Amino acid sequence: MLPGDLRAPWPYRPPSERQIIGCIKPVQKLEAVDVSVYTLGIWTVHPGRENDFVQAWRDMARKTQEDFPNAKGVLMHDRDVPNRFISTGPWQSIEEVEQWRATEGVRQHMEAIKELLEHFEPHTLDEAARID
Repeated sequence: MLPGDLRAPWPYRPPSERQIIGCIKPVQKLEAVDVSVYTLGIWTVHPGRENDFVQAWRDMARKTQEDFPNAKGVLMHDRDVPNRFISTGPWQSIEEVEQWRATEGVRQHMEAIKELLEHFEPHTLDEAARID
């Protein structure tokens, strides 16, 4: 996680826990075989540095695939906020996510990416439902 001094004004206001709980029913039981873990990153890039960021993210993704050959990921660009990107990718387990985050390659790439960012918000998510 990047230091908190990278916070920038944020137009998104997440719903409160009360709003969320009122809208969805919690998953009662997940089948262990089908459970996937996802990482999701919300990246707010310094304006004008978007192309540099995309290249740095690709470099990190290539290093990730060298270290974790089954790794997959996608980087998406927000059409409404030109300097916001969202990345996500599935993982086999939380242990694999933790191993990935602890690798020297990821840490080095994150250090390089950090200077391009106003804000970074990492998330680790469990699959709750799927359509195929």
